[in-house]
Amino acid sequence: MATEVKTFDDAYREDYKSKTGHLTNTMYTGVKRSVSQFLNKNGATKFVIGLATNGQEGCKELWENTFQTETYKQMIPLYKTNSTLYGNELVKNLVEDFKEGYGNSKMDDIKVGSISKSESPFIVYLCWK
Repeated sequence: MATEVKTFDDAYREDYKSKTGHLTNTMYTGVKRSVSQFLNKNGATKFVIGLATNGQEGCKELWENTFQTETYKQMIPLYKTNSTLYGNELVKNLVEDFKEGYGNSKMDDIKVGSISKSESPFIVYLCWK
């Protein structure tokens, strides 16, 4: 059975309210819990956690250039910030915590290229298939 290729509008979860603000331990715990819940609930087999620049437009560019062709199912904006420091720190910590996978899902070794604009807001995202 062929896997359905989704457009960005179908894949991007605008209904999920991404976290914002300073990156505190409480904030990190909430984002980490969200990742676990999304992977569990959706039966993910592969996933990627990363940082997009230029807000939702940057997410769209990443989706169309990488994730759509790799037949990923959805993209969730986990955390939005104007600070690359906070965004990169959150990605680093999440990747470290989930590098061994979660449940039946494994972190994909897909290499996500940079996008054209390095502007805020920065969005930490989760994609899965």
